[in-house]
Amino acid sequence: MSSLVERHENLGWCSFNDEPMHCYKLSHLQITFYGALTEPSYLIAPRHIPHKASLYERSYYYDWNNNYPYKLYDGYPLDHHMEMPDVSWSHFVPDGAHVSIVGGARVNISPSWININHLSDISDLRDPEQLALFRLRAAADGAKVYNDKEGALYPKCRDDLVVHHLKNRLWYEEIAGHISVSPNYRFTTALTEEHILTVTFHPTGHWEQGTLPSPELREKVFRSFWAFMDGLSIIEDPALQTVEPGVHGYNSCIDGEAVEDSGWLGEVSDDSAW
Repeated sequence: MSSLVERHENLGWCSFNDEPMHCYKLSHLQITFYGALTEPSYLIAPRHIPHKASLYERSYYYDWNNNYPYKLYDGYPLDHHMEMPDVSWSHFVPDGAHVSIVGGARVNISPSWININHLSDISDLRDPEQLALFRLRAAADGAKVYNDKEGALYPKCRDDLVVHHLKNRLWYEEIAGHISVSPNYRFTTALTEEHILTVTFHPTGHWEQGTLPSPELREKVFRSFWAFMDGLSIIEDPALQTVEPGVHGYNSCIDGEAVEDSGWLGEVSDDSAW
């Protein structure tokens, strides 16, 4: 389908405003986003957290059942994550008298509790430099799982982390995965001094496997992701947390009536690529 993608300036997708809104209350924070949830593709479905949970209660975090493959610190992983449902959508373009799907996209949203007590030079992940240092170390550790180290995709230096600002919040973007498969794009922001939120974008089918997209193709595929991020909010002020935790509203995207097919740019800060 890559030729169809290249022939069209814009890709279509169903508007996120026509999808359900998901609201999570995590301790003092409220996280909301829009989208259609993805059914898990693996046999054992993850245990998703409820819509109201505590960032400081370990029982809400992923249970490895004593099978954690890395070093534990006081009995816990260095990066202990919660499981939230994935959001997915398709990209489509006109193809003669029909509409053809030319690729898919999936987003994983994951809050994590970082064991900063065992990181000698990291004490507060809200500090941009400390968050960057943590991400570089974590990415390098994650790349060690690949037998073919040469093909591992991860940030190797500070300049490989792309800085974005969205809704007065700093995010770091990094590439992840392996060149032999479609790369992932990971976005990380700090929630507290020891908690982060990671949003990972998984586009598939838009370019040849084993290659990386051109800047033009990447920008085209990313437009829907920026639209998704435009609908994601992290709300700290209790007075602004007006939505009850849970799932709210649904309108289907029918016959392309709610199709996004224009260049979405969003609000761009001076040092971001949004």
